[in-house]
Amino acid sequence: MPSTRRWPPKAPAGPLDVIDDVAVDLVEREIEIEVTDDEELGLPEPAAEDAAFPPSVEGDQPGSPPMPAPSDTRRSSLAASPLITPVTPTIPAVGKSPWGSPGRAPRSRTRTRTRTITATSGILLPGTVPGSLTASPAAVSADHRWKAVLERAIASVVSIRYSVPVTFDTFFAGVYTATGFVVDAERGLVLTNKHVVTDAPVLAKVAFRHSEEVEAKVVYADPVHDFGVIQFNPKELRAGGKDGERVELRAIQLAPSEIKVGIDVKVPGADAGEKLSILSGTVARIDRPCANYGKATYCDFNTFYIQASSNTSGGSSGSPVLNDRGQAVALNAGGSTVSASSFFLPLDRVIAALDKIQHGLPVARGTLQVEFVQRTYDECRRMGLPLDLEHSFRALDPTLHGCLAVQNVFPGGPAAGRLHAGDVLVAVNGRRLAHFVALAEILDEHVGQSVEVTVLRPASGGLITIVIPLVEDLHALGPRQFLAWNGDVIHGVSVHLARSYLHPVGGVMLVKAGHVFGVAGIPPHVMIVAVNHQRVANLDEFCAVVKKLPHGARVPVRYYALNKKNVELVKIVELDRVFDSPKLWTRDAFQWSCAELPFDGFEPPKVKDEEEGVTPVMIPSSVGLNLKSYEPVGSAAAFTGTSDTADPTAHHDDEADLYVPPMHTIASSRLSPILTAVQRSLVLLEFKSGFGVDGLAITYSVGVGIVVDATRGLVVTDRMTVPTAVGRVSLCVGNCALVTARILAMDPLHNTVWVQYDPRSPVVRDLRSVPMSVQHTTTTAATGGGVDNDAEDEEEDDHNPAGRAALAAMAHGGTRELSAPTPACAVRLANPLAVGDDTYYVSVSRITHLAFAIPATVKVRGYHFFAEKYPPQPRTINFGHGLALDNAAALSANGTAGVLTDKAGNVQALWLGHRPCGSYLGTPMDAVLPVMCALQGQIEPVVGAAGPRGVAVGEVPAAGPAEEGNGDHMERGFAICRARMRLMDARDPDTLPLPSVRTLDVELNEVHYWKARDCGLGSAWIRRIHAARPDAYAVLAVRRVASGTPTAAALREMDLVLAVDGRVVASFDDVQRLVLPGESTAGDARLLVFRDGQEVEVTVPWIDFSMHPNGAGTATAGASQTRIPRAVVWAGAAFQSPPRALTLTVKRVPRGVYVAVLYTGAPAHRDGLASCVFVTHVDGRAVTDLNELLRAVEKDTEGVPRVDFRREGWMAVARERQVAKRKMGVGSMAAVAVAEEEVGKEVADRTVRLTVVDLEGSTRVISVETCRAYFPMYVVVG
Repeated sequence: MPSTRRWPPKAPAGPLDVIDDVAVDLVEREIEIEVTDDEELGLPEPAAEDAAFPPSVEGDQPGSPPMPAPSDTRRSSLAASPLITPVTPTIPAVGKSPWGSPGRAPRSRTRTRTRTITATSGILLPGTVPGSLTASPAAVSADHRWKAVLERAIASVVSIRYSVPVTFDTFFAGVYTATGFVVDAERGLVLTNKHVVTDAPVLAKVAFRHSEEVEAKVVYADPVHDFGVIQFNPKELRAGGKDGERVELRAIQLAPSEIKVGIDVKVPGADAGEKLSILSGTVARIDRPCANYGKATYCDFNTFYIQASSNTSGGSSGSPVLNDRGQAVALNAGGSTVSASSFFLPLDRVIAALDKIQHGLPVARGTLQVEFVQRTYDECRRMGLPLDLEHSFRALDPTLHGCLAVQNVFPGGPAAGRLHAGDVLVAVNGRRLAHFVALAEILDEHVGQSVEVTVLRPASGGLITIVIPLVEDLHALGPRQFLAWNGDVIHGVSVHLARSYLHPVGGVMLVKAGHVFGVAGIPPHVMIVAVNHQRVANLDEFCAVVKKLPHGARVPVRYYALNKKNVELVKIVELDRVFDSPKLWTRDAFQWSCAELPFDGFEPPKVKDEEEGVTPVMIPSSVGLNLKSYEPVGSAAAFTGTSDTADPTAHHDDEADLYVPPMHTIASSRLSPILTAVQRSLVLLEFKSGFGVDGLAITYSVGVGIVVDATRGLVVTDRMTVPTAVGRVSLCVGNCALVTARILAMDPLHNTVWVQYDPRSPVVRDLRSVPMSVQHTTTTAATGGGVDNDAEDEEEDDHNPAGRAALAAMAHGGTRELSAPTPACAVRLANPLAVGDDTYYVSVSRITHLAFAIPATVKVRGYHFFAEKYPPQPRTINFGHGLALDNAAALSANGTAGVLTDKAGNVQALWLGHRPCGSYLGTPMDAVLPVMCALQGQIEPVVGAAGPRGVAVGEVPAAGPAEEGNGDHMERGFAICRARMRLMDARDPDTLPLPSVRTLDVELNEVHYWKARDCGLGSAWIRRIHAARPDAYAVLAVRRVASGTPTAAALREMDLVLAVDGRVVASFDDVQRLVLPGESTAGDARLLVFRDGQEVEVTVPWIDFSMHPNGAGTATAGASQTRIPRAVVWAGAAFQSPPRALTLTVKRVPRGVYVAVLYTGAPAHRDGLASCVFVTHVDGRAVTDLNELLRAVEKDTEGVPRVDFRREGWMAVARERQVAKRKMGVGSMAAVAVAEEEVGKEVADRTVRLTVVDLEGSTRVISVETCRAYFPMYVVVG
């Protein structure tokens, strides 16, 4: 975006007054000019011989102002327009101009004559036609002079394209364009604004008029004023010269003394992001106060500004303000959005700094940490300024209209307590002054010394002299280091923020809130006072405390906001080193370098095994926290209860020293039995993800989970709470403690997510399996992964006898071997919900963390459609059993998952949220039980882990009368699954065999009978389908087909699906089923569809979508698939394989790798790469997957770090680096960091050509230049 400095916010643009020599087509035409002139017609004189760009007009006197004689009268529509640039005027100069002689009037003899000239113009003014435009010869000559000036100046004006990779101080990460101009052609010095070069790390390139672009680096950025200097290598400029010779550059001369009120100026620059445009203006003020662009943004102070009637905009920052001699009289810095006013920076201090830079000397900048402003003489008189002192000030500088006065004194500065707001500055070290330039000269000369300041303070008796003990170095006051960690940026308070908030310079400030401090609820621009109960006064102390804390430690952080300094708050922050390692950036001579902040322990926390190191069920220690080491003493699970008496005995765990509070008694009500039954099964879940994938950005969310099996630690939740597997999940148990969990499985079609906690933890002892009323069916499982045909036929006949009879009678149907689903669980819900049933929504408040219940009534049960979002991301499809309630809006407002129960507290359905639309619907337990049975068959329960009552293995207690015998039914159902599956060593989550969903690679929807009939479907089929499913009046139809698959060649949108493998298709369950590990692979499905008025039989493959959280795709994920590349991060862009949600959104998915995330300010962002596009070729080489991309952009693929965010992430990489460096003889951690930095410098950046195809099929080619120092390359696996 263009570099924008507008104040206040921009209003609609005014009339066009821009000359664009690139965009405007110049047209030569004859213009008739009517002129009334004198006998001696005065013309503007040329500039002196030593001027920067002398015009080519002859016969004029040097030094004369470009204005007509006083007696000239003219009637010209061109006089006020800069849009007409004469080329060859035919009116010669006559005589000598008398303007230089004061008091002498020119002789006048008026006559009128008409002449024709040739002019060029790009725009014809309203109300004029060719041949009728008129202009004075003085205006023609002035325009001719400006044309010659601009032609030579434009060659020295450069367009700056720069990116800020990380937010720092008042400068935000992003890609910007601005302007600069050459002030030293031999050294390649370019002058621009401070808010362009910034104090942050910057990657900059300058482009010249001949479109050649070269790299540039920052050599100076003023700590206060809005100017900076960048440098390029002039020897790199080749294009544009004759026969490939180097281009000869000219420096624009700086002339700050030439600025005067009333002179006309031109501002050439990259206005609004254009390569070149030229704006005109007239200087109105030279002592304007500095503009205020906002409290938390960069604002200049302690200087005058120049105001001109020019409407510069974003992109023209850093443009030279030229007079008619081609001299730069000021530097464009900003403008107003409510008026055609631009703000220019005077060049007095620029010249002083530039002289030091050219001689290789440091630029001294002194400060008293005081903000001064100009007060008018009238105001100063009211404050007690004597008249004789006012006269002396007026005589000192007649152009000024007031004195300098103290506006603010920064707390903690050398002048704090010595100077007061309102003091009128009279003299410094005996030198009387009223201008900022004189004040800056004295302070710059006395850095590190004391000064005497004389001020007028009527309350103290008039003039007083105060000794300021130290003039501080402005360069030393600015933060020279910052810590970047997971999107958080921390450094000290700068001079500009100290001025904005009247806060002492330094300290520890969170300037940008990210994944560590931001998700804890700490906003930006706060001062961190203490970490883990240890006070921190600066960044060094903060880093010393942080690097001693282990990964995953939750510590209290005390802070206060800069705009509310009287209130301190405390938040709990989790120190996460999985998604990013903290990096310490250091500035040396305006250049930044970064190195990882070493921390004392690389070893992750471990949980000791109780019996010979074997744990039946265990969360990987590298994923979670060691509960014993990091949980505060006295935290444990506690729930409210409805019993009349409280348990006086408190449970203690000697090993963990955890205290479990006794149960509390709550008042009885009609909802108390429900809360009593369910509240022990509801937990709050906290999800954090520091890496964006599958269309999802960095995420933090809080939701509710339902404990379905406390003996195995199984919890079910929704994708609103856990949207992706690349993240960390924690359980808040009983409002007392947090327990780390792992993501176990994710439904590939619907929104259910299964997580698991360690049931052996003493914190979770009071959790209970959710109560359900279930019944055991007669279906049994056959050996070898087959089915009991008799039982299946019996069930199928009961379910759909009419449909089977109809299919048997079909001529083309026949009797076939069916590939229909086999039930994975022999347990069903005894009390399913139906339309009109009363139910109760039970959940946990995210505010109080206590359970609550709301009565409701089932309004709808059936198919629900969830619309696509951009960018494409996972969403629920083929969802045919959703439950909608009568007060769903009120329940959705709570924004948390929960359960739907009967009046006894038995759970009948789950209330879950659906991404990305955010809708909440009920999911019947019958749809969840098969997956639950499959997972229970894979995991050995922990006997007695559900609390001191000794809950039996497999028990799912029911509330009320249904409790007896319920556990027996459930255990029998689980036994069926366990008889077919092997047990596992649960210490490694990737070795757990998970079920899959076998279905068609399509998205289906329901089409009502009337619409199907309009499409030509006969009544016979409607009768068969309705007989198979009497409670619905719809036919399944194809809505989307996954592009690029065999299914896409066989099916079309709006195909009505009538039968599959000889059976009528009446619901979504007829085309999808759960597949257990070890079953035979999927074959082909024979579909009968109704298309274009005809019945068509097609063959499409069954697809097994894995529930594995690593999202391995259509194949069932196993241990061998967890280390494949899931994403490649290169040049600040994250590439991945096309997500399945994209194949259901885009008709033709390009063959390439998908750009999922683009990081702000990265080289890929700067060079024009966008997200949601495909890269098909790299340097002309086709890339179809991540491995090919990796080999195309990196020669040494083995040296690229591989990071598994589901395990130890960057901690494992840091450990490997540490081991490797120590083997090479590197000892300390500091030396390790230095060695890593040196290795990083050896990796040369390169430019890569990418062929990019967007989702609409448009192709373009871009080039991306890497920056390994700021944006290293790595591979995400797992």
